[in-house]
Amino acid sequence: MNYGIIIYEKDDYIYKLVKFRLSTLFPDGYIIRGVSELNSSSIPFADGINILFNSSQYKTNDIYKFSENLKTPVSIISLYNDNETGFPMIDCAEIYDQITNMTYQIKEISDEHQISKVCSKAAKTVLYIPFAYISEREALIANKLQYLTDDFLCLRLDLMSGIRMPNTFSGVCNGTVGLTELLDLAQQDSIEKEDILDYCAPDNKGYITPGKPKHSDDVFDYDLDTIKKLIRTASELNEDDSYPMNVLIVAEGFRIADYIEIASLVDEIQILLPERLYKDNLGFKDEIGRITRSVNSEIPVTIHYVETLKLEKEHETMQI
Repeated sequence: MNYGIIIYEKDDYIYKLVKFRLSTLFPDGYIIRGVSELNSSSIPFADGINILFNSSQYKTNDIYKFSENLKTPVSIISLYNDNETGFPMIDCAEIYDQITNMTYQIKEISDEHQISKVCSKAAKTVLYIPFAYISEREALIANKLQYLTDDFLCLRLDLMSGIRMPNTFSGVCNGTVGLTELLDLAQQDSIEKEDILDYCAPDNKGYITPGKPKHSDDVFDYDLDTIKKLIRTASELNEDDSYPMNVLIVAEGFRIADYIEIASLVDEIQILLPERLYKDNLGFKDEIGRITRSVNSEIPVTIHYVETLKLEKEHETMQI
């Protein structure tokens, strides 16, 4: 089924967050922003149209009026749902269920278990340090870190040489220089968390990303304070009042001393490296130890081995 989704939300920031999240849930869906006059050409090829609206900004009657010229079946769904404390929540998983079931009435969450599940989860910032080939680095993200996109949107920041960045970025609204522009804002100390999504777009793996820098070495042309400012600002998205987000920092090519400073800014650390190098090279093992010993004991650190990752992948391929 070709899903058509129209979002009536006046806040640009919230609209972008919801659109990004729904685009991962409905990769083939048609998602647009609502206008005051809709017709069948507004969202072509959709088998059904689902209208999400902010009830504090629009009246139900207005939504019906906007959609009266649509010839396709329409489902009208409240974008926000208030939990028992009255705090507005957006649960895209619930919206997904309503859309796939083609609900034709405004619904509110009434399942207390679902509410407590949504409220109990916390978004976080994860630092991923890979000492591996690009394919091995990306395999661990696909196999071990994809959970970051399950319950929240996830911002992926690749802090490395542009040559090493993946080619999965698509549709970046400012060409391929979003990361450079964010670093510029951080260097000028004028970056706010709301600015970040203006320079990002979804990749084809379910993440939101600013993509590649303007020049391959841009990340390393900025001082560490600028890098840290960008990470701190991105991490503020974890606790956004309207729609919290996970953040995945994929960092390559930094000095060990720089990794130690960056590690102090995150909630979790993942490291990928060759097992033989780690066990046989005492110098390298000590360098990794400097990173892991530098962080608070409450910050979980996981070390993955390239060889184990390959074995798991081979086993997965051979399963019947």
